[in-house]
Amino acid sequence: FDGLALTEKGQGAYRGALEMERASHSLRAHLDQDLNLRGIVRCSVTEGLGTAWILPQLAQFSRTHPATIVHLRCAMEIADVMRMETDVAIQLEKPKRPGAKSVRLGRMHIYPFASRDYIETYGLPKTIEDVQHHRIIHQQAAQVEENVVPRALNLPSIEGIVALRTNTSTAHGRAIELGMGIGGLPTYIMALGSELVPIDIGVKHQVDIWMTYHPDARGVARVSFFMDWLKTLFDPKRNPWFADEFIHPNELIGREP
Repeated sequence: FDGLALTEKGQGAYRGALEMERASHSLRAHLDQDLNLRGIVRCSVTEGLGTAWILPQLAQFSRTHPATIVHLRCAMEIADVMRMETDVAIQLEKPKRPGAKSVRLGRMHIYPFASRDYIETYGLPKTIEDVQHHRIIHQQAAQVEENVVPRALNLPSIEGIVALRTNTSTAHGRAIELGMGIGGLPTYIMALGSELVPIDIGVKHQVDIWMTYHPDARGVARVSFFMDWLKTLFDPKRNPWFADEFIHPNELIGREP
């Protein structure tokens, strides 16, 4: 069973919908060429990257380009660019939507961190085996690999050491800052001035960062300009923590974006 097939009428309706979609992009491209006039760009991004990384850079972007209003949708669920749910999406899964354009922006390196309060209360694990006697903050959400933590810790289950489980990156990071447990965070937090302590137990994880968009989006000047700006945020020459090669978090202290 290979799935359902459209009837002749259904195929006609589908072709009509595609023509309407192209007409919509064409009209927008025609009307939205002057970047000095007010216009909106919709950007969907994973919650952690959107809040911790892109939003701080958007502050300067908004001052420099006040006519462009950015609708920043921060969520772990992937937005569908082909259904025009967003103009551009940044995600941690390789785009699979047929017809969509995509480009790999860089690589995010995840490393275990703990707060100084946590270390003062529970001590500092020195090996993977030590973690079995500590407390873990666990994020469970779309685009977060399901079994990455137990696999990294070489444990069949982490249920006995989970102190908090949450679906959001902001709650996950905040819980670590509050000393509730140890958790994996992107290494770029050190460049943002974090005072968390990297936990050197031989564990690290990496995930690629992808940008995807409708093929007609490049025809809209404002969207195209914004996408090019987004790419600069992940340029490893400018921001080396997004390079393919891992850099220890301690080496990123003081290296501002």
